[in-house]
Amino acid sequence: MSVFEIDTSRTALEETHSQAPALKIIYQSLLTTLTNLDFAYEREREQLNSSSMKPKERTRALGLLRENHRERRAPYLRQLAILQERLHR
Repeated sequence: MSVFEIDTSRTALEETHSQAPALKIIYQSLLTTLTNLDFAYEREREQLNSSSMKPKERTRALGLLRENHRERRAPYLRQLAILQERLHR
């Protein structure tokens, strides 16, 4: 690298470090949201398991609940992966 070129890797690293506290807050918020989603899912699953539904209907309802839970979690998991990458540079 010549003396006239800018070392962008160092600048990017410094930016990431200066943003780290804010990123960690967002990271913790995402983890809290995922925990809340998991808690709600477990509560609904327990309610379905103890309901008076026919076994076939219960199995179907549990499958739908599980799929809905996965779909709701997916965007938060993607954001967590992005933040982890930025925090560990």
